[in-house]
Amino acid sequence: MADEANAQAQRQPSEEELRYMYGVYQQQHSMLSSTINMHMQDLQELNAAQRTLESSDMLNNKEMLTNIGADFFMKSKLTEADTVVVGVGSDYMVEKDVASAKAFVTKRIQVKSEIINKLGKNRKELEGAMVEIGYRLGQGAGRA
Repeated sequence: MADEANAQAQRQPSEEELRYMYGVYQQQHSMLSSTINMHMQDLQELNAAQRTLESSDMLNNKEMLTNIGADFFMKSKLTEADTVVVGVGSDYMVEKDVASAKAFVTKRIQVKSEIINKLGKNRKELEGAMVEIGYRLGQGAGRA
């Protein structure tokens, strides 16, 4: 019975199984890439917010364009640059002083960067597995 279990563990996947695994890995790779792109866009927005907060003292009483959504903008004048309203999730907004808002955005940038790094590592592992399967499929075609 131990020989049968050992033989089962030694069994190589068939070409059909390898092709199926490759397809599954391709789908996972595509989903990971899309997720990474989404997080990268979020990170760009967070970096833009951080740059704006860094120069907030220069914005007081300045005219600017304010995004009102869907790439529509209104001219506006900033009258109070010492507080910021921050979205904290689930449509909740919190008013923070500029220093607290800077710390909050810095933490969010750090967390977002860590997420992107972990997803990138997972994607690299998938790419390695796909290369290995591709190599094994190529060897099988050479033997036929």
